Amino acid sequence: MHEIKFSTLENIRYFYREFCYRYGHPTTGRKPRRTDKTRQGMSKPDKKVTIKDVAQLAGVSKGTVDRVIHNRGEVSAESFRKVQEVVRKIDYKPNAYASLLASRRHYRITCLMPDFEGGDFWEIAHRGVLRAYEECRDFNIGVQVVRYDQFRVESFRQACSDTLADLPDAVLIVPMFREAATEFVTELAGKKVPFVFIESKLPGTPYLAYYGMPVFESGYLGACCCGIRPRRRSPVSGSTAAEMRSATRHRSARTVSCIS
Repeated sequence: MHEIKFSTLENIRYFYREFCYRYGHPTTGRKPRRTDKTRQGMSKPDKKVTIKDVAQLAGVSKGTVDRVIHNRGEVSAESFRKVQEVVRKIDYKPNAYASLLASRRHYRITCLMPDFEGGDFWEIAHRGVLRAYEECRDFNIGVQVVRYDQFRVESFRQACSDTLADLPDAVLIVPMFREAATEFVTELAGKKVPFVFIESKLPGTPYLAYYGMPVFESGYLGACCCGIRPRRRSPVSGSTAAEMRSATRHRSARTVSCIS
């Protein structure tokens, strides 16, 4: 796929001519005859296609193109068809960041994670959340961190209750307590709020993503690095330890090379 860019009015004209030569005029469908004169002075475009360019090719306003792309309605069937045809032919992809800024909507993400003290494991995860917030805050995205006592299920339930009372657009959660966490994410799914698991996941729930360590594979790889070579069959996958060791040999080599 070629990236279409513009920098000057001449380059925009170049793209428009090339579009007509290849697909025909947007309204009449006729293809003009290419002459030697039109080939002269053609420079390669160097700016991405914008909504304005789509509007020009479709013969409609920028507002109409915006409503069609974001499916906001209030567009005639003919205008909708023209915009869709141009978007399909030039393979136009709207800028996600620009759309976030233009929409002026504020998105709020709630992160439920265990409370911690300085130097604890969860402090690292908390720093990662704050770093992501700093990188995304200019795109109308806010992050709220809700902590709970990882040794008290009542604290976790209260954090879940507070989150449901002030429903965010998305939830990032560390599911310390399986039963309570399952009830919580089930309610989120019912309200069509996407959620992502950290550190551990709950199989059977419609989570959007999971970020954590593959515990079994990591333990096995660690044992192999320490010189342990079990020969009994694995109760997890049914394969022999020798087969698993062969499957993880390349990963082990990469890990050792990265450490060294």
